[in-house]
Amino acid sequence: MITRVDSERDRPTGRGRRRRFLVVCALAAVYALAWQMTPILDLSERHPAAGTTDMSLYKDVVRDIRNGGTYYEVLGSALRAHNYPVRSIFNWRPPWLLQGLASVPEWCGRLLLALLAGVTIVNATTILRREMPGSLFVINAAVPAAAAESVFFAEIWAGLLIALSAVAYAKDKRIQGVLWGVAALFIRELAAPYCIVATLIAVREKRWREVAAWSAGIAVYGLFFAVHAWRVVQHMHPDDPANVNSWVYFGGLPFLFQIWRTDGLFLLFPRPVFAFVVVGIIVSWWSRRMPVHVRSTVILYSICFLVVGLPFNTYWGFMLAPVMGIWLSYAYDGFHHLFAGPSSRPEISNPRASALPLDGESAVS
Repeated sequence: MITRVDSERDRPTGRGRRRRFLVVCALAAVYALAWQMTPILDLSERHPAAGTTDMSLYKDVVRDIRNGGTYYEVLGSALRAHNYPVRSIFNWRPPWLLQGLASVPEWCGRLLLALLAGVTIVNATTILRREMPGSLFVINAAVPAAAAESVFFAEIWAGLLIALSAVAYAKDKRIQGVLWGVAALFIRELAAPYCIVATLIAVREKRWREVAAWSAGIAVYGLFFAVHAWRVVQHMHPDDPANVNSWVYFGGLPFLFQIWRTDGLFLLFPRPVFAFVVVGIIVSWWSRRMPVHVRSTVILYSICFLVVGLPFNTYWGFMLAPVMGIWLSYAYDGFHHLFAGPSSRPEISNPRASALPLDGESAVS
């Protein structure tokens, strides 16, 4: 006879109490660190040289294309007018999103982005039914998509597409995951780290059909980007300014915390309140139910943002926000396993194990 006695198993020992005390102290230190190191928020997020937002710049580009201008001529003129470093190819956004927006009425782009956010929320909810508080964090991350001018932010589009890809993988829809991921890459090249890590996961698990799909998608994107770069070089002027500062800026924890803060209503939180969010982000690591693509994406981008990104690039956080919303949904599970310690019961991965008695039940063997 196999009998489980939860009360005896869960009774804290002296060692367990010491461990929990140390965990509380560590989380208190994380809270204090986040409170002190999160920068005081500047909602303007203005380019230091231009004095105008990226959103305003791309809105003007779409307007001028609608009025008959060609993409590279219009974008080059706008970059020069706002004193952007024109000789950097990466300051010339690929034309696919902005030209697409210019080819349809304004309401079409807004509706499509809102629908994309809705699809992301619905799909994420299907994998978060066991989590507390479910998909609320994903809904929060999708809030910026409701703003009228958000359609001009490629980061918001790409972030939703990356989240859809990660959710597709969690539902074992791998080719769908590849398609969403490649779509994010075409919208914004900052999706490249996600595409690379997803490809490496497929290689590790020897899913060669998926590896071939990723390779084909990345190769097609590389061809299109090469054409884009060639067009950009043709429209550069000899006296165009180059980047003064490298994007490898080593902004460290203050920049990373601000990236994490660029996430729906978190932008409105005062620093003492947002510090609780940082604690939730940290403890979510201990969740045993988090999908591998969600875990890998948040970790990879967070490491990259410790090193890459100028102080005004915090709007890049919109790319990470939807996946971070899924990550945060596992905070309760992370808290549970962090405080329960190594002796906590692991998740059941074998379907046959579901027939075993749980939570104090007994069975005769």
